[in-house]
Amino acid sequence: MKAFSNLRKLELSLETQGEQWNQGAKVSGVLKIKNARTDIESLDDLKVGIAYADIKKVHAKTSGCFKVTSSINLPQSSLAANEQLECPFEFSLDSNTTVTDKKGSYHLLYGNLDQPFHLQISILPQPLFVELMKLFETFFRFKQKEYKGTKEGVDFILIPPTAREFVQVETLTLSPKVAGENLTLDYTFHLKKIDLVAASTGGGNKMTKEAKTMSQNLTPKDYRMGKTHIDQDKLLKLIESVLTEVKIKPLR
Repeated sequence: MKAFSNLRKLELSLETQGEQWNQGAKVSGVLKIKNARTDIESLDDLKVGIAYADIKKVHAKTSGCFKVTSSINLPQSSLAANEQLECPFEFSLDSNTTVTDKKGSYHLLYGNLDQPFHLQISILPQPLFVELMKLFETFFRFKQKEYKGTKEGVDFILIPPTAREFVQVETLTLSPKVAGENLTLDYTFHLKKIDLVAASTGGGNKMTKEAKTMSQNLTPKDYRMGKTHIDQDKLLKLIESVLTEVKIKPLR
Protein backbone atom coordinates (compact mmCIF):
# COMPACT_ATOMS: atom_id res chain seq x y z
CA MET A 1 0.00 0.00 0.00
CA LYS A 2 1.10 3.55 -0.63
CA ALA A 3 0.19 6.98 0.72
CA PHE A 4 1.40 10.39 -0.45
CA SER A 5 1.31 13.69 1.46
CA ASN A 6 2.89 17.13 1.49
CA LEU A 7 4.12 18.90 4.61
CA ARG A 8 5.57 22.37 4.23
CA LYS A 9 7.84 21.87 1.19
CA LEU A 10 8.43 18.22 1.97
CA GLU A 11 7.06 15.44 -0.20
CA LEU A 12 6.26 12.35 1.89
CA SER A 13 5.62 8.88 0.53
CA LEU A 14 4.75 5.90 2.78
CA GLU A 15 4.91 2.39 1.32
CA THR A 16 4.20 -0.89 3.12
CA GLN A 17 5.29 -4.41 2.29
CA GLY A 18 1.82 -5.97 2.20
CA GLU A 19 -1.80 -4.95 2.72
CA GLN A 20 -2.83 -7.05 5.72
CA TRP A 21 -1.10 -8.76 8.62
CA ASN A 22 -1.93 -11.41 11.19
CA GLN A 23 -1.66 -10.92 14.93
CA GLY A 24 1.96 -11.46 15.94
CA ALA A 25 3.37 -10.42 12.55
CA LYS A 26 5.76 -7.59 11.67
CA VAL A 27 4.43 -4.53 9.82
CA SER A 28 7.24 -3.14 7.70
CA GLY A 29 7.75 -0.55 5.00
CA VAL A 30 9.58 2.65 4.17
CA LEU A 31 8.92 6.37 4.48
CA LYS A 32 10.48 8.43 1.69
CA ILE A 33 10.94 12.18 2.11
CA LYS A 34 12.05 14.69 -0.51
CA ASN A 35 12.88 18.30 0.23
CA ALA A 36 11.52 20.41 -2.64
CA ARG A 37 12.79 23.65 -1.08
CA THR A 38 15.88 25.59 -2.09
CA ASP A 39 17.17 25.61 1.47
CA ILE A 40 17.55 23.17 4.37
CA GLU A 41 14.41 21.77 6.03
CA SER A 42 14.18 20.51 9.63
CA LEU A 43 12.92 16.99 10.32
CA ASP A 44 13.05 17.25 14.12
CA ASP A 45 9.28 16.98 14.58
CA LEU A 46 8.72 14.07 12.18
CA LYS A 47 8.30 10.40 13.07
CA VAL A 48 6.77 7.14 11.88
CA GLY A 49 4.39 5.33 14.23
CA ILE A 50 1.64 2.78 14.60
CA ALA A 51 -1.58 3.49 16.48
CA TYR A 52 -5.06 2.13 17.15
CA ALA A 53 -8.10 4.32 16.53
CA ASP A 54 -11.89 4.33 16.35
CA ILE A 55 -12.69 4.56 12.64
CA LYS A 56 -15.58 7.01 13.09
CA LYS A 57 -13.33 9.33 15.08
CA VAL A 58 -10.68 9.14 12.38
CA HIS A 59 -13.22 10.09 9.70
CA ALA A 60 -14.49 12.91 11.91
CA LYS A 61 -10.89 14.09 12.41
CA THR A 62 -11.33 13.98 16.17
CA SER A 63 -8.29 15.38 17.97
CA GLY A 64 -6.29 12.75 19.84
CA CYS A 65 -8.13 9.80 18.28
CA PHE A 66 -4.92 7.87 17.62
CA LYS A 67 -3.56 5.79 20.51
CA VAL A 68 0.11 5.41 19.58
CA THR A 69 1.64 2.07 20.60
CA SER A 70 5.08 2.52 19.03
CA SER A 71 7.03 5.10 17.04
CA ILE A 72 10.52 5.72 15.62
CA ASN A 73 12.50 8.86 14.92
CA LEU A 74 13.92 9.63 11.50
CA PRO A 75 17.63 8.80 11.03
CA GLN A 76 18.58 12.45 10.51
CA SER A 77 17.32 15.79 11.83
CA SER A 78 17.35 17.84 8.61
CA LEU A 79 17.23 17.55 4.85
CA ALA A 80 19.22 19.70 2.43
CA ALA A 81 17.67 21.33 -0.63
CA ASN A 82 16.49 18.70 -3.16
CA GLU A 83 17.84 15.94 -0.92
CA GLN A 84 15.89 12.68 -0.46
CA LEU A 85 15.72 10.41 2.58
CA GLU A 86 14.49 6.84 2.99
CA CYS A 87 13.48 5.67 6.46
CA PRO A 88 12.73 1.91 6.70
CA PHE A 89 10.49 0.90 9.58
CA GLU A 90 9.24 -2.27 11.23
CA PHE A 91 6.68 -2.65 14.01
CA SER A 92 6.10 -5.99 15.75
CA LEU A 93 2.48 -6.82 16.52
CA ASP A 94 1.66 -8.58 19.78
CA SER A 95 0.18 -12.07 19.44
CA ASN A 96 -3.00 -10.69 21.03
CA THR A 97 -3.10 -7.41 19.09
CA THR A 98 -6.60 -6.00 18.61
CA VAL A 99 -7.84 -7.12 15.19
CA THR A 100 -9.45 -4.84 12.66
CA ASP A 101 -13.25 -4.73 12.60
CA LYS A 102 -15.87 -2.27 11.37
CA LYS A 103 -15.42 -0.07 14.46
CA GLY A 104 -11.67 0.18 14.90
CA SER A 105 -8.31 -0.51 13.31
CA TYR A 106 -4.60 0.12 13.49
CA HIS A 107 -3.09 2.88 11.38
CA LEU A 108 0.42 3.76 10.31
CA LEU A 109 1.18 7.38 11.20
CA TYR A 110 3.81 9.62 9.64
CA GLY A 111 4.80 13.27 9.84
CA ASN A 112 4.14 15.15 13.06
CA LEU A 113 2.40 12.60 15.28
CA ASP A 114 0.41 15.32 17.05
CA GLN A 115 -1.36 15.93 13.71
CA PRO A 116 -0.27 12.96 11.64
CA PHE A 117 -0.91 11.73 8.16
CA HIS A 118 -2.24 8.19 8.41
CA LEU A 119 -2.81 4.97 6.50
CA GLN A 120 -5.28 2.37 7.79
CA ILE A 121 -3.97 -1.18 7.85
CA SER A 122 -5.82 -4.48 8.31
CA ILE A 123 -4.96 -6.82 11.20
CA LEU A 124 -6.41 -10.34 10.97
CA PRO A 125 -6.70 -13.11 13.59
CA GLN A 126 -3.58 -15.23 13.84
CA PRO A 127 -3.55 -18.60 11.99
CA LEU A 128 -3.96 -20.65 15.17
CA PHE A 129 -7.27 -18.95 15.92
CA VAL A 130 -8.43 -19.44 12.33
CA GLU A 131 -7.71 -23.18 12.63
CA LEU A 132 -9.79 -23.30 15.82
CA MET A 133 -12.74 -21.75 13.99
CA LYS A 134 -12.47 -24.40 11.30
CA LEU A 135 -12.88 -27.11 13.95
CA PHE A 136 -16.08 -25.50 15.26
CA GLU A 137 -17.49 -25.15 11.74
CA THR A 138 -16.45 -28.54 10.35
CA PHE A 139 -16.99 -30.87 13.30
CA PHE A 140 -19.58 -29.10 15.48
CA ARG A 141 -21.50 -27.21 12.74
CA PHE A 142 -21.20 -23.84 14.46
CA LYS A 143 -21.16 -20.93 12.03
CA GLN A 144 -19.02 -17.86 12.47
CA LYS A 145 -21.24 -14.78 12.45
CA GLU A 146 -18.41 -12.27 12.82
CA TYR A 147 -15.36 -11.43 14.84
CA LYS A 148 -14.72 -8.29 16.83
CA GLY A 149 -11.58 -6.57 18.00
CA THR A 150 -11.15 -6.34 21.78
CA LYS A 151 -8.50 -5.02 24.15
CA GLU A 152 -7.34 -8.62 24.56
CA GLY A 153 -7.34 -9.35 20.82
CA VAL A 154 -10.42 -10.88 19.27
CA ASP A 155 -13.87 -12.29 20.05
CA PHE A 156 -15.41 -14.78 17.63
CA ILE A 157 -19.22 -14.77 17.60
CA LEU A 158 -20.57 -18.21 16.67
CA ILE A 159 -24.10 -19.37 15.87
CA PRO A 160 -24.93 -22.91 17.06
CA PRO A 161 -26.40 -25.60 14.81
CA THR A 162 -30.17 -26.04 14.72
CA ALA A 163 -29.96 -29.42 16.45
CA ARG A 164 -32.31 -29.80 19.45
CA GLU A 165 -29.42 -30.33 21.86
CA PHE A 166 -28.34 -26.70 21.32
CA VAL A 167 -31.82 -25.18 21.41
CA GLN A 168 -31.06 -23.08 24.50
CA VAL A 169 -27.85 -21.59 23.03
CA GLU A 170 -28.35 -18.32 21.16
CA THR A 171 -24.70 -17.56 20.49
CA LEU A 172 -21.23 -18.53 21.64
CA THR A 173 -18.51 -15.92 22.08
CA LEU A 174 -15.09 -17.54 21.93
CA SER A 175 -12.18 -15.40 23.12
CA PRO A 176 -8.82 -17.06 22.44
CA LYS A 177 -5.50 -15.60 23.53
CA VAL A 178 -1.93 -16.75 23.87
CA ALA A 179 0.74 -16.16 26.49
CA GLY A 180 4.07 -17.43 25.21
CA GLU A 181 3.19 -20.85 23.85
CA ASN A 182 0.20 -21.39 26.14
CA LEU A 183 -3.33 -20.97 24.82
CA THR A 184 -6.39 -19.82 26.77
CA LEU A 185 -9.91 -20.36 25.43
CA ASP A 186 -12.63 -18.33 27.14
CA TYR A 187 -16.19 -19.40 26.29
CA THR A 188 -19.29 -17.29 26.90
CA PHE A 189 -22.56 -19.03 26.03
CA HIS A 190 -25.58 -16.74 25.71
CA LEU A 191 -28.51 -18.92 26.76
CA LYS A 192 -32.29 -18.62 26.70
CA LYS A 193 -34.24 -20.72 29.17
CA ILE A 194 -37.79 -21.11 30.42
CA ASP A 195 -38.36 -19.11 33.60
CA LEU A 196 -39.27 -21.94 35.99
CA VAL A 197 -40.53 -19.54 38.67
CA ALA A 198 -42.95 -17.87 36.25
CA ALA A 199 -44.04 -21.23 34.88
CA SER A 200 -44.74 -22.61 38.37
CA THR A 201 -46.91 -19.60 39.26
CA GLY A 202 -49.01 -19.64 36.11
CA GLY A 203 -46.94 -17.08 34.25
CA GLY A 204 -46.64 -19.25 31.15
CA ASN A 205 -43.49 -20.11 29.28
CA LYS A 206 -41.64 -16.88 29.92
CA MET A 207 -38.06 -16.98 28.67
CA THR A 208 -35.05 -15.65 30.56
CA LYS A 209 -31.56 -15.03 29.29
CA GLU A 210 -28.30 -15.77 31.03
CA ALA A 211 -24.62 -16.15 30.24
CA LYS A 212 -22.57 -19.20 31.11
CA THR A 213 -18.79 -18.82 31.06
CA MET A 214 -16.06 -21.45 30.98
CA SER A 215 -12.35 -21.38 30.38
CA GLN A 216 -9.60 -23.76 29.28
CA ASN A 217 -5.90 -23.11 29.86
CA LEU A 218 -3.80 -25.20 27.51
CA THR A 219 -0.08 -25.90 27.23
CA PRO A 220 1.47 -26.77 23.84
CA LYS A 221 1.16 -30.50 24.51
CA ASP A 222 -2.61 -30.01 24.86
CA TYR A 223 -3.17 -28.48 21.45
CA ARG A 224 -0.09 -28.76 19.22
CA MET A 225 1.44 -31.54 17.18
CA GLY A 226 4.98 -30.36 16.57
CA LYS A 227 5.59 -26.63 16.16
CA THR A 228 3.41 -25.90 13.16
CA HIS A 229 0.33 -28.13 13.36
CA ILE A 230 -2.56 -28.29 15.78
CA ASP A 231 -3.44 -31.59 17.47
CA GLN A 232 -6.94 -31.89 16.04
CA ASP A 233 -8.00 -34.93 18.06
CA LYS A 234 -7.04 -33.39 21.42
CA LEU A 235 -8.70 -30.08 20.60
CA LEU A 236 -11.91 -31.77 19.47
CA LYS A 237 -12.15 -33.62 22.77
CA LEU A 238 -11.50 -30.42 24.73
CA ILE A 239 -14.12 -28.47 22.80
CA GLU A 240 -16.63 -31.31 23.13
CA SER A 241 -16.14 -31.36 26.92
CA VAL A 242 -17.24 -27.71 27.05
CA LEU A 243 -20.14 -28.03 24.63
CA THR A 244 -21.50 -30.95 26.65
CA GLU A 245 -22.12 -28.52 29.53
CA VAL A 246 -24.71 -26.53 27.53
CA LYS A 247 -26.38 -29.31 25.56
CA ILE A 248 -29.96 -30.30 26.35
CA LYS A 249 -29.87 -33.78 27.85
CA PRO A 250 -32.30 -36.27 26.21
CA LEU A 251 -35.21 -37.49 28.35
CA ARG A 252 -35.00 -41.07 29.48
